[in-house]
Amino acid sequence: MSELRQKLLLRTNTIKQSGLDKTPEGVIGVHNNPPYEVTDILRRNISNWKVYADYYDAQLIFALQPYANWITRRKFTETELAVFEILDNEQSGYWQIFATKLNNLYDWYLSELEKACAEEGVMFIDTNRAINQASPEIDTFIDRVHLTDYGNQIISDYLVKKI
Repeated sequence: MSELRQKLLLRTNTIKQSGLDKTPEGVIGVHNNPPYEVTDILRRNISNWKVYADYYDAQLIFALQPYANWITRRKFTETELAVFEILDNEQSGYWQIFATKLNNLYDWYLSELEKACAEEGVMFIDTNRAINQASPEIDTFIDRVHLTDYGNQIISDYLVKKI
């Protein structure tokens, strides 16, 4: 058995023994606040990715994707606001429920991801901070999660500075 496989099996067994592979009772997706299973899965994935990174002597960096509803300091362009309105009206009621819950989770989610990364010695970057500094006169988002070329350039410049 390879050294990497042995490390992954040891990690998996440790996670199972600790109970981190179990979802806390009564917690189901976005219907409860906060969705613990998401952070448990991310913690497990970060831990596994770290094993791979260490094995290959690579640095692991976790960058949180920007989400328009988490941008608090930048004003959106008229085009962005119009697109958000169209998409909000086109999508089902489930999206509005999901978005409302997701909007309120930013601080908690950010904190949980930062802790998970710190525990594994992984660099964490919140790219929402970069978008908060972007020009309010140029479209940055195509929709609430996808970026324009300008938005992608902002993120890539920010990542290069941080790394």
